[in-house]
Amino acid sequence: MKSASVYAENDTAKWNLQFRVENLCEKSVKLPTYELSIQTAEGYSIPVNAKALDNVTLKALEEKLIDFSADVPLHVKQNMLQLQITEPAVEGKFSFPAGRYKIPYAQEGKNHLGLENIMENDHGTFGVKLSSYQRLPWGDGDQIAARISIRNTKALTVQLPELKAKVNADMRDLSSTAQIVVPNDQTTLAPNETVEMYVLAKVPYSYNFNQLRIELQEISGEDVTRFLSLNTRALNNVMNQVAVGDSYRIHTPGKKAEVRERMTTVYHDSSSNLIYTELEMASQETRQSKQVQLVAYYKSPDNEYFEAEVSQSSNKTSPNGKNLVTVWSKLPLNVNTSQLVLYVGEGVAGGKLTELGEESTAVIGSIPWD
Repeated sequence: MKSASVYAENDTAKWNLQFRVENLCEKSVKLPTYELSIQTAEGYSIPVNAKALDNVTLKALEEKLIDFSADVPLHVKQNMLQLQITEPAVEGKFSFPAGRYKIPYAQEGKNHLGLENIMENDHGTFGVKLSSYQRLPWGDGDQIAARISIRNTKALTVQLPELKAKVNADMRDLSSTAQIVVPNDQTTLAPNETVEMYVLAKVPYSYNFNQLRIELQEISGEDVTRFLSLNTRALNNVMNQVAVGDSYRIHTPGKKAEVRERMTTVYHDSSSNLIYTELEMASQETRQSKQVQLVAYYKSPDNEYFEAEVSQSSNKTSPNGKNLVTVWSKLPLNVNTSQLVLYVGEGVAGGKLTELGEESTAVIGSIPWD
């Protein structure tokens, strides 16, 4: 047993167990289909899903990390658990335990914003960091956007598997709304190379929480296994604000640009106000490229949010070329238009950056303008 960690969810202790298996033979070996169970001090035997052992063949001297998960009732003594491995059942013969391991009690560690943690799985060893966190309005609710950096610490190139996200805010499961966005579509990591990805999820705007847990899960056919996880608490929604006259930089490879406000004006009528902003988007790429689809909204001093319409060119932009982006929204007459803040970000849909002219379902990299 290489490691074990646990976290609580409702009345269940959610255990993650990791084994290192090494073939000491001089030829390939197929692992037997062992039966796994957790033995408690109170005398209970809790079965463990051992599907990760199915069809595992190790070459001579090959090592493999295998992850198991188990749900244990919280009322049993978590610091006195043992994992029992039993030989495969054979008709007419008794099955005997092939091994019993004391499970070291260790609560799942916390990830702190901006600090790298080292995590190991069967694909390699990675430096994982929660780079930023935002909670933003979206439609009739809010959107959580967590930017995660994954660095390959080994000397070999790593192929990233297909991933999906499981997201929990306190006890609420947000996984049905979650999506992973890799802005540059990166699928491999060279030695010491880093990939940046966003994990997005929707949450009711009135729901407050203290702990956020994100688990990236590897998908292989119908099988889903843990790739890595982050667990953090007391996140502050700190956002750097662009001062008047300054610019917002988009760093997405292939779509790098600098966005600057040209003007904002308000048109009045008897029933509403229309606020209109012009932005200048200058390409920072060295090749012709399509710019990102922007998403925008205005925020009032009373924390009211007003979605904005965004119009921009769908044509490719030359290196150092500039495009005009127009943003506008209708506001009630009682909104103080002199103290509005404009939020601008990059639209995404279906796990990818939104194509120009298409509808976005979420936003990344949003930043406010004074």
